[in-house]
Amino acid sequence: MASLLESGWLYLITHFSDFQLACLGSFFLHESVFFFSGLPFIFLERAGYLKKYKIQSKNNTPAAQEKCIARLVMYHFGVNLPVMIFSYPVFRYMGMQSSLPLPSWKVVLTQILFYFILEDFVFYWGHRILHTKWLYKHVHSVHHEYATPFGLTSEYAHPAEILFLGFATIIGPAITGPHLLTLWLWMVLRVLETVEAHCGYHFPWSFSNFLPLYGGADFHDYHHRLLYTKSGNYSSTFTYMDWRTPRTSGKLVCVLVSTYGDRRSATSQTRLTNLNLHSEIDIGDVADDHVFRASTYLSGEFLLALCGPHGLHLIQVFSFAGGGSFGITLPQEVVPFLCFGDLSGSLTP
Repeated sequence: MASLLESGWLYLITHFSDFQLACLGSFFLHESVFFFSGLPFIFLERAGYLKKYKIQSKNNTPAAQEKCIARLVMYHFGVNLPVMIFSYPVFRYMGMQSSLPLPSWKVVLTQILFYFILEDFVFYWGHRILHTKWLYKHVHSVHHEYATPFGLTSEYAHPAEILFLGFATIIGPAITGPHLLTLWLWMVLRVLETVEAHCGYHFPWSFSNFLPLYGGADFHDYHHRLLYTKSGNYSSTFTYMDWRTPRTSGKLVCVLVSTYGDRRSATSQTRLTNLNLHSEIDIGDVADDHVFRASTYLSGEFLLALCGPHGLHLIQVFSFAGGGSFGITLPQEVVPFLCFGDLSGSLTP
């Protein structure tokens, strides 16, 4: 197997220059993996196949899907490709090379693991910054145009965000100067991970069912369902950063959500993960008097819940006429959690 890989690699470095492989080859590989892994989820959504595994029952319109694809092609050629070209000298300066011999599997595995951990850490903080009010409104809201994500929406973002959060992906390889083969493998795995996180489906074979700290689609889909600046679940791959790091306010954030008449029987210790949420969502902070204040133009039945890294934790169900502001005093059993960061378990202290 190793000799076959080396023979194939020898062919590449014999017929193409280092620049062609590192820039054009990387771009071609990225586009191939991204679209071949992401397009099937559009087909699944349109055809209705495997619907029982879909996290949200709402579907995107064909027009919305086509808009996403058109913008992606424009951004990939207008942003991604130039970044690959202009960053090439940096990677070369840091030691990246494409010659034989190929690196050992131990070196490749160690570097890939380091890249995943570093990328997740940098992405988490960058993502949180993008969820501050001004940046969310002017930059990150583009990515959140799709409250029901599908695979290709993983790279649908404002050009400024592509550059800003893309730094998290390239910083690891940039400082270690890996072999081009390692860089390609990292790129393939990172693309597959982000497409899976945005795919909108939670399958029995999803990695999050087997890897304890892996977020996956269920983890990130929750982030997209909350259309505001404090939606939580900011990490790209793992979940521990969202468990351990308090929010900027130092308090838990409550969220008011409306359902399409899809009330689930629940208690104060129920995790709500697959609710069919209304697109209008109001989020408010909990004041020192433990009163949650928010406003909504909607009428009907609502859920008041705490944002946790694995979903919404129900506090109570109530009806509201809509068209104004209101305040709800939180139950006493919820109050102990207000001094911590994200809720990671049940409401039992």
